[in-house]
Amino acid sequence: MTSQNSSAIAFRDLRFRYMESGPNTLDDLTLEIPAGEVVAILGPNGAGKTTLLHLLLGYLKPDGGEILFRGEPIGAYSRSEMGRMVGLIPQKETHLLNFSVLDYVLLGRAPYLAPLQMPTKEDLLLARQALERLGISDLAERPLPELSGGEQQIVLAARTLAQDPQIVLMDEPTSHLDLSNQSTVVAVMGDLVSRGKTVIFTTHDPNIAASTANLVLLMRQGQIHDFGETCAVLSRENLSTI
Repeated sequence: MTSQNSSAIAFRDLRFRYMESGPNTLDDLTLEIPAGEVVAILGPNGAGKTTLLHLLLGYLKPDGGEILFRGEPIGAYSRSEMGRMVGLIPQKETHLLNFSVLDYVLLGRAPYLAPLQMPTKEDLLLARQALERLGISDLAERPLPELSGGEQQIVLAARTLAQDPQIVLMDEPTSHLDLSNQSTVVAVMGDLVSRGKTVIFTTHDPNIAASTANLVLLMRQGQIHDFGETCAVLSRENLSTI
């Protein structure tokens, strides 16, 4: 599928490095990602994939260049606006909260609430619908720390579904999942795109990229090696090079 939609994200001469005197982790990235696509960021460890996600989320600030969302610089959006626009499904939650699964998924509705405001009936409905779409309604009252690693990762996806952002970022979304849950995550990507969302995920597995992504951004040593239609980018020559 090739989208005719406008740009969801654009990078303009983007540069970033972790140490002031060190080499650039990302070096002069210029790229436009169209809306309504599933985009795989593919590359070996150290290519800059996760760093790029953290820049998109605003966790890190670029050392040069800019990031645009819908044609506007990332700094033009408030935190709540960013929360409604961009969501992350991480590999795992660093600090597990002792919440029930339902209460944890409700956290996805935070960008839509005023400070100290309680979730509404609509928020609760959206959280329950997210659990149902992922087939984990039976886990709603279970404490999050008691779940298996795979179950926890699916709950993280449910939280982002409840958040309902326009752009969904995933960091190695299938890396710790069994085949059944991998299929669930892949189905979620398709569902999100069918509702006009843009999905961007990192991976080091060409097979996952080939089976799920419309477009592939191939990264090597912090630079764009290639970007385009999946079948064209995942050539034997490109994969051998990286």
